Amino acid sequence: MEKKKMKLWKKILIGVLIVIAIFLIFVTRRFIIITNLDNISKEYANKTNYIEIASYAQGSNAYIRTLYNKNGNILSEMKIIGKISNQPNIYTTTFTSYINGNDKISIVQRGEEKKVEDGFEVGNNLVKCAYNYWKYDNLIYHLINAITSRITTTEYNNKKCYRIEANGIILWIDKDTGLICREINGFGVAEFNYEFDVVKDDDIVKPSV
Repeated sequence: MEKKKMKLWKKILIGVLIVIAIFLIFVTRRFIIITNLDNISKEYANKTNYIEIASYAQGSNAYIRTLYNKNGNILSEMKIIGKISNQPNIYTTTFTSYINGNDKISIVQRGEEKKVEDGFEVGNNLVKCAYNYWKYDNLIYHLINAITSRITTTEYNNKKCYRIEANGIILWIDKDTGLICREINGFGVAEFNYEFDVVKDDDIVKPSV
């Protein structure tokens, strides 16, 4: 009887050890992927010359943002296309921001009407990449992400990506660059495209009212 109990406990122990080993293998794989994405995306994290084209879908509204950045001088345009509740017509509102040192202007256009409006700047000037997204160059933080996330490989817009799901957020991150291609969160769906080192001074022109 005692021998049978010992054999049973050995089997249970072996089973537990196998489960732990499999868990550690998966966590290690995810840790390596996250750390690698963080490292390769550092090249883009602080880029100061790029064009970003981002699109968002949130509820019945669509948002399209085009942002030019050259050494901190920014021209950004956000178009909002959508419907007001119980109204049949589709409206378009355009927010434009221009930043060149202390020279700043923000313009709102609804239909043909344009006006200067203080208090907003369209978008931030950080590239949407793994390093800027996680914000922590810390192995312990990456380990926590590795434990809590689910990672698979996929393709998106002809790019080989990791699909990373954690805390109700899903990211598609380019394997080769660490750039975020797509994000689904509690607010909606966003897509991002970049061109680097192509912006000229002529691309950032102060808009007129």
